[in-house]
Amino acid sequence: MQQTTTASTILFEGASGSSWEFKIYPKSISWNHVACVYAVTKVSTSNKHTVLYVGETEDIAERFSGHHKEPCFNRNGWTHVCAL
Repeated sequence: MQQTTTASTILFEGASGSSWEFKIYPKSISWNHVACVYAVTKVSTSNKHTVLYVGETEDIAERFSGHHKEPCFNRNGWTHVCAL
């Protein structure tokens, strides 16, 4: 997955060549109750996002309240959630 980053957004390109612009948020953000596609990422020292997980939810505020993959996110050093 290729990516391009600006100050507050990231462009993810899939294998098909289609691109999607996600907004970048720190993992500690308090979410509103909205539906979205999201990517959990880890930022390297060179400011590159590595995607750890991609999901879709009808309510991101509820989804990140005890996410079933949070132990895995923690083991892998997640830093951000990117939302579409």
